[in-house]
Amino acid sequence: MSDNRVPSRNGLAVGALCGILAAVCYGANPLGAVMLHRAGIGTGHMLMWRFAFAAMLLGGWMLVRRESFGLTRRNLMVTLLLGALFAVSSQTFYASFLLMDVGIACTLLFIYPILTALMMAVCFGERLTLATLGACALAFAGIAVLSLGGGEHRVSVEGLVLVGLSALTYALYIIVLNRSAPKLSLSALTFWVLLFCLMGVAGWTACSAGVSAFTLPKGGEQWGYALFLAVVPTLLSLMFMAVSARRLGSTPTAILGALEPLTAVAVGVLVFGEALTVRLGIGTVCVLLAVGLTLLRRRV
Repeated sequence: MSDNRVPSRNGLAVGALCGILAAVCYGANPLGAVMLHRAGIGTGHMLMWRFAFAAMLLGGWMLVRRESFGLTRRNLMVTLLLGALFAVSSQTFYASFLLMDVGIACTLLFIYPILTALMMAVCFGERLTLATLGACALAFAGIAVLSLGGGEHRVSVEGLVLVGLSALTYALYIIVLNRSAPKLSLSALTFWVLLFCLMGVAGWTACSAGVSAFTLPKGGEQWGYALFLAVVPTLLSLMFMAVSARRLGSTPTAILGALEPLTAVAVGVLVFGEALTVRLGIGTVCVLLAVGLTLLRRRV
């Protein structure tokens, strides 16, 4: 489905809900990634566990349900491209955690809705409305307030480059997912994207660290975080995003992603007992206004 085709009201509602759920699930990424980084696990190994476990879980589910794994030549090329884009985005995003504060990395990643909107306008003639630009500005402002307020922050040029590349490839992923419309079941599409993503990460890790460096998680804590990354910010996020991009469109799906860092704030307040400050309240309101503006634009 292209962004120019207007689906039914129910289709828009489902797309919006799935976009919100995808953002919340993907926003849980740093919870597992930072904990594994602290345990001394490298980015390549972490991502290999993430995508391998996710592919095995989904593949097993498809076997039980006897779903087809078949790919046409066109779908093979599309899923290869999607897997490569997601692999680069994930690798660069996780690597940036080692070079700069996680809050700053999450904030800067949110240039991707703006990149998505600009590329859709330049490449596919989608009109840049004031509502779209306003939603992008509100989302970025809200996330900046949530992540950058107060204290000293660690920033590096290398980290900025990595996050910029992650945002660009993530925007391209959403656009390809929306414009290519591969005729696959949701499970099959997600499985092949995960598998090709795993192949890309494993190839990079083998070239940089050697095949002998491949290891499995050690101890229940590492297994738990690895499986968490496989299920929540990977399987669930990818499947919800696929539905949202097909039904809602590339730009609105990207803007709904503003709820990702809001997840981190909610976890901090509800799980770790962090204070709910005025800064957090202002940032939350900006993000929710951006989401509301996006939904009103599509008349959900």
